[in-house]
Formats: sequence, C-alpha cells, structure tokens
Amino acid sequence: MKKLIATNPFKITAVKKAISLLDPASKVLDVGCGTGVPVSELLSEAGLEVIGFDIAPKMVELAQQRVKGAFSVSDMVQFKVEDTFSGVFMIFAHLQLSYAAVHAAVYKYVCALKPGGIFVFGQMPSDTYVKDEDDSSYDETRTYVFEDYNAPFMGETTSNLHDECARAKELLDEYGIGDCERDN
Repeated sequence: MKKLIATNPFKITAVKKAISLLDPASKVLDVGCGTGVPVSELLSEAGLEVIGFDIAPKMVELAQQRVKGAFSVSDMVQFKVEDTFSGVFMIFAHLQLSYAAVHAAVYKYVCALKPGGIFVFGQMPSDTYVKDEDDSSYDETRTYVFEDYNAPFMGETTSNLHDECARAKELLDEYGIGDCERDN
C-alpha cells in the first residue's frame, strides 16, 4: 500500500504540473501529508517552502525525517489556517470524511490561497466505479454515491467515494477554481 501511494502517477503528475506554475520559494500547504512522500517531497525538492500536517503522529514523524519542511499533527477539519499559501495540496487526504466535511475543508483551504494561488485536489470520483446510471447506490440527485458503497482503491476496499468528477468540478468552480482533470 505504501508503495502504491508513493508512486501514484496521478499524484506525481498533478504535483509536478502545479510546481511548474508556482514561483520559486512559494509557501505551500500539504493537507494530510502522510509520510511526506511523494507530495511534500516533490514540493521541497523544487525549492518550495512546505508546511504540512497529518492526523497520524507516526506519519508526521516520518515526514519530518524524510522531507525538508514544517510538519505538525492536526486534523484537517480542526486545523487553524493562520497564513496564506501560493499552493494548497489536498490529494487523497479526505477519503474518510463525509461530503459535508469535504466541502467545508475545500472551502477553508481555498480561502487560504493567495490571489492566483493553486489548489490541487485529488479524490476518488464515484463515476469511476459506479457505471450504471440506474444503480441504487446513487442518491436521488444522481450526484453522489452513498457513502457505504464498497470500491477498490489502491489495493484496498473503501466505502468513501465522493462526488462524480463533474460535481467535483462544479464544487471547485463555486470557489473560483477552474481546471479539473481526471487521472483515467
């Protein structure tokens, strides 16, 4: 599982693309940084000032050992944003949250962006896994998949699917952030 996370091509491509759009030495936030690999590591290697946090103390300890940056233990819902950032990275870090908590977190971290900042958001869009339009796993709006739907993810099974890709784009558009790319 660790290797799958560290070598996830979507993560690496998204982070490298964002790095190419950021000014050197920009301050960036890695929400749910885990061990720091690969997101914080790529950011740090590019010369960016990395601030990261994760709910798991052991993950933060590993990030501190592996990556140049300032890492702390915190819950992404409770984290107090006290600064602004040129980039915020929230990649597969919110899979355990409810829809409402994800939307609140996205809003909080988008508000922490400097003007012209970049928000990188990686998730599991439900339409990747639930293909049948008539599937009873969808809610009545056909926008969300019920939170108890089991789907394969990185060699494990998860029940935390989120918005369809189109709805994720709408959410980001609501907050003034445009581009949404799929990894498949």
